[in-house]
Amino acid sequence: MSAKSEAIERAAEALIAARTEGEAAPGPRTRAGVDRAFARLMTLAAPRIRYFIRAHGLSDVAEDAEQACAIALHCAIGRYDPRRARFATYMAWPIRAELQALRQRLRGGQRGGSARADVPLSLDALAGEGADGWLADPQAEAATERAAADRLA
Repeated sequence: MSAKSEAIERAAEALIAARTEGEAAPGPRTRAGVDRAFARLMTLAAPRIRYFIRAHGLSDVAEDAEQACAIALHCAIGRYDPRRARFATYMAWPIRAELQALRQRLRGGQRGGSARADVPLSLDALAGEGADGWLADPQAEAATERAAADRLA
């Protein structure tokens, strides 16, 4: 195992120990210890996180992707079982899942590139941009609302 993977293992163990201590004796000092341990883990995992961000084609939204990876690491450390796998290996799966979900939300599953034209928008956003022309029947929304109100009444 590489020195970096070993350092990630030690950082994960320290974070688990800090969380356990924080649950036993909550307070600002233990919270600060948990935050320091998590920051250390994020620092050690940063090269792998950047690799996954590039591999998933999310370099243009790197800050959002890093936040998604931080969330994934929080979840991973909570579910991690050291008897089943090494943390350096285990953390890759939640990170990938979170990045895939982010890519799906941003690009509708499109891989790579920065083609923002295919980003799914809500009906309100489309109406706000004056894109009502794409509706086959502009009166359909009002008719649907009336029918729903009549049925519920």
